[in-house]
Order: sequence, then structure tokens, then C-alpha cells
Amino acid sequence: MSALSPREIAFALFSSRSRTQAAEALGISRATLYRRLRHPAVQREIDRLLECVRATTAVAVCEAIEDAISALREIATNPDMKPEVRIASSVEILRHLRAAQGQQVTFEE
Repeated sequence: MSALSPREIAFALFSSRSRTQAAEALGISRATLYRRLRHPAVQREIDRLLECVRATTAVAVCEAIEDAISALREIATNPDMKPEVRIASSVEILRHLRAAQGQQVTFEE
């Protein structure tokens, strides 16, 4: 491999809309990029970055779920809300908790 590091190649891929655009950003041909992508060090760097993206996404999803459940809890415990709205909110909280546990929840309407 030339002066381009595996990290530079991986970052170019992640920050470009296409492999053609990544190759242009790196100043190499598309064919050269494809050859570099077969290099184990580049593959390891791509895998490392993908794992970072997955971890970041998982954290963001967990935070969004916590926010949603907090909003539902506020509705469920707000005495100014209609009882049917509070019950519906409570049911949704239970659905989310059961789903997180991998269990299906069915409630008769």
C-alpha cells in the first residue's frame, strides 16, 4: 500500500456518498480504491469504524427510548389527563417493557 493509511481510506468511505467520490477525495482511481479495500488492514479499520457507528447508534436509540418512555410516564401519571389517555399511555409503557424483554403483549381493547 502507498502513503494512504487504512484509516484515511476508511474515513473517505464513511464520509463520501459513493466509492467513486471516496476515490476522488483520496486522489486515486476507483480501481485502486477497490484493490485497497481488499487489504486486511483496511478491512479491519472499516470493521472498527462500523462497530463505532453501531455502538453510537445503539446509545442514541436507547436514549430515544428512554425519552419516549419518560414522556409516556408523564402522561400516565398526570392527574389532569383523561383516564383513557392515562391508561393508553400505561399500556404503551408495558408494551415497550415487554418488547425489550422479547415478549409479546396483547391487551383486550
